[in-house]
Amino acid sequence: MFALDSQLVWFEKQNLLKLGQWMKRKWTSALDRKTDAVLRLQQSRVPLATLEREWKAQIEAQLASSPRS
Repeated sequence: MFALDSQLVWFEKQNLLKLGQWMKRKWTSALDRKTDAVLRLQQSRVPLATLEREWKAQIEAQLASSPRS
């Protein structure tokens, strides 16, 4: 029983380690994408108010119910 319990504890630690590594990769990737997006927005020189207005209009258009035939 002790040997089995010891193996389960070891597997649990390994899984937590892998989960931590996965979360670190995802976090780093998200930060890189955010940095890239902010840089692209700055380079576009389009006012943020204009982009926000267009974004809201796109969402409304996509969520609008289509008339049924």
